[in-house]
Amino acid sequence: MKFLIYIFIILICLNGCTPPETRMGLDDNLIIDTDLTVTDLKATAQKMSRSIAKSKISSKDKPLRIVFMKVENRTFDDTFDSYNLLSQIRKELIASNNFEFIDRKQFPEIINNLSGSDLEKRKEIAKLMNVDYFLTGRAYADSIRKGGGREVYYRLSFRLTDAKTGGIVWCDDDEYKYYGKYEPINR
Repeated sequence: MKFLIYIFIILICLNGCTPPETRMGLDDNLIIDTDLTVTDLKATAQKMSRSIAKSKISSKDKPLRIVFMKVENRTFDDTFDSYNLLSQIRKELIASNNFEFIDRKQFPEIINNLSGSDLEKRKEIAKLMNVDYFLTGRAYADSIRKGGGREVYYRLSFRLTDAKTGGIVWCDDDEYKYYGKYEPINR
């Protein structure tokens, strides 16, 4: 009988020792994994596309033409796929019928030679490509060790730059904070 009770207690402990994997608010302290998920990236894409669509730049007269630029990866993940994130934003904005996107593959050498501070070059490229805005972004992560785990803060920031003036006409970001507790083998 004692043997069955010990087995029962061991099974309960094994079943209850796995931490839940849940997205949390910036001020929450749940024990979970510390990586961004596909759900996080989809939520960010939807938030950014809604924010752009509601911004003052949205036009009902003609679709605004946007070209993707680089999303700088400043996370710990070398495999961070910014293209999928941008593609989701594009899909959402095209569905609103107020935006068009220029295919980067048609102008690779022009885009690769674009300097962030060279306004005259930007104006020339905007004229050649018939572009209204450049969409750029940055994925940033910071990590802090806490106790037996790690807290990771993510910030995904985007901005639209007027292709003719170089002025930033829209910007927004999305933030996530995760706390992951590590097993002794991972410390």
